[in-house]
Amino acid sequence: MRREKAEFSSGAECCAISDILRLEGIVVGRRHVVTLMRKMGIEALYRRSNTSRRHPRHLIYPYLLRKLVIDRPNQVWATEVTYIPMARGFVYLHAYNSVAAAKAGIGNHFVFYNGRRPHTALDRNTPDNVCFESQPPALAV
Repeated sequence: MRREKAEFSSGAECCAISDILRLEGIVVGRRHVVTLMRKMGIEALYRRSNTSRRHPRHLIYPYLLRKLVIDRPNQVWATEVTYIPMARGFVYLHAYNSVAAAKAGIGNHFVFYNGRRPHTALDRNTPDNVCFESQPPALAV
């Protein structure tokens, strides 16, 4: 369960998770994946309606950095998830603290997207499977 939580908490839906596990030889149904996701406290990421409106019962906290002098690195941290609406769905931005971390994160995403994530348009196969298994054998020169 730990591996699945760390690996699949990036927004994969329960159907996609069951497809990924099926490709790895673990046959599990969508409902069981939903149950496990609830137990682990993970859910798919997507833009929700009215996220900027505050709930009437939620407290309003004061801005704690107003009179704080920020004079050294790593003294204050902030994070934000920015959703960009697209024609079909959305994209969310992720901030990295270095170029090396950005390259590693993007590289990991491409490996997952092309090598491990099944696509419904490809009959639940990965792009790597479709591309490399349909290649004609190379001619010997």
